[in-house]
Amino acid sequence: MRITCEHCQRSFNLPEDKVPQGERFRFSCPVCQETNQIYIAKPEEKTEETKTDDVNTMDAPPVQVPPGSRLALVVLGAERTAQRVGVYLQYRGWQVIEAQSSRMGKAYIQAYHLELVVVEDSDPGREVLAEIHRLPGRERREMNCVLLGDRTASFDSLTAFVLGVNSYVHQDDSQGLETALDQAQDLFHQYRQLWLAAENQ
Repeated sequence: MRITCEHCQRSFNLPEDKVPQGERFRFSCPVCQETNQIYIAKPEEKTEETKTDDVNTMDAPPVQVPPGSRLALVVLGAERTAQRVGVYLQYRGWQVIEAQSSRMGKAYIQAYHLELVVVEDSDPGREVLAEIHRLPGRERREMNCVLLGDRTASFDSLTAFVLGVNSYVHQDDSQGLETALDQAQDLFHQYRQLWLAAENQ
């Protein structure tokens, strides 16, 4: 479960087995030490299970991944935007996989250890997000999930929390899409450092 401090806006992943029972719980932010109250929504019926069970790694064309590569998945319906994001990530040293459909995107998530996923805020994109949300806790924490859309301004922490992503980036971000992607990666690095520090305590 992803939680965000309402005081300092830092976000954290809380393992499902650590989430208290009940409709709400309190936690103290490890960064600013302020107390927060979290309300837990009742789980919805899983209507997508039958749709996702038939997805397997055979739906993902094989990709050669050299040792030490950082692997990024791009699942965007707009071809021009997908190419723009892919080219920039390659420039930044990522090995990029571009999935042509949500089904292919889900298959890649099952087949590879991905460090970055950029997905669109749409119905097909939410199918990909559902697959990401099924990942084991540690694997999910090691993946930076960036949602690209137009429902809110970039880096709105509440929207990111509700949708279960690390960052929400507006597709027409005023500072430029490339700069916003860099910022999303910087924020994720800060988040990972907090988790690593907590694990080593």
